Amino acid sequence: MLRKLINSSRLLYLTRSFGNYVFLYPPQGLGDILFVLSFLSEYKKKLSGKKVILMIEKKYFGELAQLYEEVDGILLINPKEVFGLNRFYAINILYPLIYDPLFLPKNILCGVKHSLGLEDDEVRPNFPKIFDQEKNRKKRLIISPFATSCTPCMSNEDWLVIAQLAKRKGFEVFFNAPKGVFDGFECDLLPIKEFLSFCSESTHFIGYRSGLCDVVASFTPIKMLIVYPNNRKKSEFNCIKDYDLDPNNKYLQFCSLKQIFSDRGNIEEFIFDKDSFALFLEDFLNG
Repeated sequence: MLRKLINSSRLLYLTRSFGNYVFLYPPQGLGDILFVLSFLSEYKKKLSGKKVILMIEKKYFGELAQLYEEVDGILLINPKEVFGLNRFYAINILYPLIYDPLFLPKNILCGVKHSLGLEDDEVRPNFPKIFDQEKNRKKRLIISPFATSCTPCMSNEDWLVIAQLAKRKGFEVFFNAPKGVFDGFECDLLPIKEFLSFCSESTHFIGYRSGLCDVVASFTPIKMLIVYPNNRKKSEFNCIKDYDLDPNNKYLQFCSLKQIFSDRGNIEEFIFDKDSFALFLEDFLNG
């Protein structure tokens, strides 16, 4: 119901505010929220001193928002209740502007800038330097085997094979997963800031393409292997140019962290293919 309402109101919420406050309701994914936050310092220059209130549906997103001093307030909401209020007109709903099939953004950053009215190509995202980028890091592989944004193409057994290979190569292995899911290996779901600190002290990260990958790449220098799904469906992203012709590759191009952080050299991206994955993984762990 909410998606229908948003799509039918595509242009209604471009410049809405309420008193001295601007309410931003980004898509409720960790990566989407991160990139909206990363442009807030530029966005607030247009607001004539108004304060930005970020609307979120999960406390977990609030942990990320607290890393940004540009956020003046965080509102934890139940969307079914909030969007029935008379003040619905005061909320800036960013989803239809980020993923706008009429605009056809060339990547996620272009979509976010478009949603905030920041069309200048020179405007770059801001990621606070909260961790020491130069510290010595432990030979540790962090595995993130789950993502809400894609259908799994690897089983838990596949991830265990990766963990066992890494262990034989001298890595300590940690799964970003509920405790007990992967026998014989440490598993836990840490608060965002604690998890990022853990990543900044580790050497390698591998996981499905997800919002968590966005956050890890943005705040830490850890070497990353990001596994993209090989099962994208043609109807999923009508905002990506020529998506129907090659869903898997076009999705990678739209979301590519290697492109966003092209100056780093610490990110590899791979559309899952069982036949070649073993070699790709071997190179990654040996590097």
